[in-house]
Amino acid sequence: MRVLIATGIFSPDIGGPATYSKKMAEELMAGGNTVKVLTYSDNKFSVLDCQFPVIRVSRKLPVFFRYLVYFLAVLWHGRDVDLIYLQDPVSSGLPTALANLFLRKRLVLKIVGDYAWESASQIRNPKFEIRNKFKIPNSKFKTLDEFYPFKKDDYSFKIRLFQKIQTWVAGRADKIITPSEYLKGIVKKWGIAENKINVVYNAANLLKIDVQKESGDFTIISVGRLVPWKGYSTLIGVFASLLKEYPYLKLKIIGSGPEMESLKRLVSELELEERVGLDGSVSHETALREMSSASLFVLNTAYEGLSHVLLEALAVGTPVITTTAGGNPEVIKDGWNGILIKYNDSDALRAAIIKMIGDKDFREMCVKNGLQSLEKFSEEEMINKTLQVLTIDP
Repeated sequence: MRVLIATGIFSPDIGGPATYSKKMAEELMAGGNTVKVLTYSDNKFSVLDCQFPVIRVSRKLPVFFRYLVYFLAVLWHGRDVDLIYLQDPVSSGLPTALANLFLRKRLVLKIVGDYAWESASQIRNPKFEIRNKFKIPNSKFKTLDEFYPFKKDDYSFKIRLFQKIQTWVAGRADKIITPSEYLKGIVKKWGIAENKINVVYNAANLLKIDVQKESGDFTIISVGRLVPWKGYSTLIGVFASLLKEYPYLKLKIIGSGPEMESLKRLVSELELEERVGLDGSVSHETALREMSSASLFVLNTAYEGLSHVLLEALAVGTPVITTTAGGNPEVIKDGWNGILIKYNDSDALRAAIIKMIGDKDFREMCVKNGLQSLEKFSEEEMINKTLQVLTIDP
């Protein structure tokens, strides 16, 4: 096949889609296919050690012109391919799907999230303001499950537009890949036929890590983008309440995002500067090393399609507490390879952490079973199933 991979980010950008797109391009090349990659980039002339062309569209352009240049690039570079493998339904999805109205190439779309819901959830509202030391109720916030059926009158024009775009692009695809059964169910709620949607689990992309657990302190770590639905303020509040009983605890949060300043203020208000680290963005290798050396990984999230970081925590041998949200129950089986709680349930999170602190045998069981559970999330399985979807005619 001759394949054009159309993506919003690509190596050396940091993020799952960037790493995934590079890996799939390499695997397609290894199978005797011809590959080109089209991506947005901060540096149009970035040089990479790739065996395939990488076409870059500058992110510095205004949105309309950025989309227009991407559209024209798809028209030009897609004219001689057999397949376009598209990595998101909006930023690269809209210009690619529009160009494909003229090209009429086979189109496979990977969907790893709901762009409309994510955009709606990042609009600043009282739920995410720091008030009364993390007591922040707001009935207007909706989880992804509550977002559907989509009620147009509840949202701004921009959110309605994003929802319409992602649905239209998904409808134009011949096949769709999602990383979890949960996300397949969400895409079905967009009105997409079930027989178009294929579940291919993500795989943990790991470097060889050989790190000993920290002795003395019990370090809790969380890794992810600092966005409202990750529940970091609740985690910090629960951590503060535990310090009175467990003064040797530490908390590290790795990641950057729009909630950074709010979380810094909360840490300062609670006088936790000596025990809580907000480390910002770090390299993938550094994040893995930090996870590997930590005593416990916590992901208090309202949504995950299928979390790479959960797989990585299991793979480096760190016990896990996470929520029942999204695709998490497809990775973590409660009481077997980790603990599942409801999103932002402070009491349940506190009890789960206390369980992990006090029961070494349980932690070791979770680690052992976690490594065993990774079998269905192997890189070989992911690649083979993806290639099968890409190479079968619609």
